[in-house]
Amino acid sequence: MSSSKRLIKYFLIASVVVIILSLIALKMESLYDIRHGNGDGLILKHKIHSRLILIQCTSILITLALLLIRSKKDKVRNSGIIILSTLFFVFLIDLFFGLLAILKTEDSQIQKTYYSSKNKSGILTHNTIFDEQMGYKASEKELFAVNKLVKHKDTTIIYDVSYTFDEFNRRINPANPLSTIDKKFVLFFGGSITFGEGLNDHETLPYYFTSMDSSYKSYNYGFSGYGPNQMLRFMQDSGIWDQIGEKEGICIYVYIDDHIKRANGYLSCFTTFCTFAPYYKLNDSKLSYKGSFYKGRPVLNYLFFLLHNSNFLRYFHMDLPLARKQHIELTASLVEESYEVFTDHFEDGKFYLLIFPGSSDSIIHFIHNPHIQLLNYGSLFEDADPYKIHPPFENHPNARAFQLVSEKINEDLKTDN
Repeated sequence: MSSSKRLIKYFLIASVVVIILSLIALKMESLYDIRHGNGDGLILKHKIHSRLILIQCTSILITLALLLIRSKKDKVRNSGIIILSTLFFVFLIDLFFGLLAILKTEDSQIQKTYYSSKNKSGILTHNTIFDEQMGYKASEKELFAVNKLVKHKDTTIIYDVSYTFDEFNRRINPANPLSTIDKKFVLFFGGSITFGEGLNDHETLPYYFTSMDSSYKSYNYGFSGYGPNQMLRFMQDSGIWDQIGEKEGICIYVYIDDHIKRANGYLSCFTTFCTFAPYYKLNDSKLSYKGSFYKGRPVLNYLFFLLHNSNFLRYFHMDLPLARKQHIELTASLVEESYEVFTDHFEDGKFYLLIFPGSSDSIIHFIHNPHIQLLNYGSLFEDADPYKIHPPFENHPNARAFQLVSEKINEDLKTDN
């Protein structure tokens, strides 16, 4: 056997071994994250899953190319050479854009953020765990001390706050009345804005709302990274109606543009926090629940994890799939279906779609149910920076923003009633 054929044989064996090991590692990684991780598809904040998929895919293509090169037919052998050449070319292109990204950023370290969370015992841990229905949820029933900081030349603390949860993993509202007698409820749904990311319990939107109108008891069903798909899943299958003591009230869904990506499982969301989120499909104007994104779209997921490592996509700030009308339609349908489920349980209840300041009103044009009432606050802040926690490192709304939004909500609800 010639030295070149022997070398190809060794490379072939090595590629097959890598494929087998990567398959085993992928399975172990997924099981570990579901049982011991935080439900975002990653382990210890390293994107191991996507890197394993990249290794696996590359190994499969190299194995295929080497098998073709071993052929005695010139055309088949040339096909193998083309595959290897293409892989090498793609690698060089991606490396080139990776270097460009480094040169483009004056100091890439300034963009690196670090989180730490402590539970009630003071132990550093994740503040989320895997959940079969929502994808993930708060991991503690009581208190979490959370801080976020940026490391540049010095360590800058962006926030150092505490999150408190009740027995249903909802964030506690200190302004809520203890008694439910003669009180109405208000259910707040949404993502980190509804939850109050980076703020203490007495600085959130539900807190200020109840502080300004004590006739309501607020329930905060928002959580960081959640979208309208989690809202609908909550209403359909979480026993939420047994968690509310009042018999009359309203529901407010706080919308931001990023919820379209979350509802449709875009690459940027799926490969970070939406991996196990509820997956709904819209066919002939009818929604159907397909489990989680992770289980419901295996082929697309594989591609997303592979492209998650792309310097090319990162350099041009590209996300996949490209935004389409049907993605907004699905998002709007999730909101409309949530209204239907809500009013099935509370016939006289009112449902509000709140467009949070800084968000577009594109979803409004796809809401066809006239009973869903709109609170369009997209242009409430002329200059958004004074209403952010710590721009440019933390652009979540600060307490001042929620005070103004709550004042506007209370004003509009009084006019509506």
